[in-house]
Amino acid sequence: CLMRLGLLLNCFVLERKHRVAKRYATELQNTSGHPSASLLSEVVSHQLGMLDRPGAFSFSIGLVGGRPAPARARKLIVDGFDGDGQELDIRVSNESRFNSLATCCTKDVVLVKEGDAFRAGQVELHCEIEGVPVSLVSVWQLKAHEADNGYAVWQPSNTAEWIDTSDILDTVVHQVLPDGCVGTLLPMDYR
Repeated sequence: CLMRLGLLLNCFVLERKHRVAKRYATELQNTSGHPSASLLSEVVSHQLGMLDRPGAFSFSIGLVGGRPAPARARKLIVDGFDGDGQELDIRVSNESRFNSLATCCTKDVVLVKEGDAFRAGQVELHCEIEGVPVSLVSVWQLKAHEADNGYAVWQPSNTAEWIDTSDILDTVVHQVLPDGCVGTLLPMDYR
């Protein structure tokens, strides 16, 4: 696609769906009859079961299935905001919705809004403090941007910043390069 059309589509979000099928495929014992049909029925049952979760049809920005913050995470969050934090309602989750149609998980590489531009980084933590969704992201510096090819190279850093979860623009496909930098494919909107 890159050579023929000059661009690559961002399909990273669909790759995450392989985890569900893999979960049931590794447990599949009866492969004599119709293993594909059996696997398909397990995955469909799983997806239908997910519809019963509280908040399954909530499209508001914030945590997906949040839980009270454990002591270590709570301390990290309170220290990051220079507060006492004893009375605060702090919840955490591995997944958070950053717009009405998309979610990202911890350790995902994301594009983050910065004024009229963007930068990349890796999500370290998603939380809500008194119902306000924020994310801790280790932010990276741009080294090269090839807009025609939809590709950017970033220098990772150990600097993490708290951002509003709504400032996350998109998740991106990435690859760690031999020199330690990270290459990302950029969605069409951000080339």
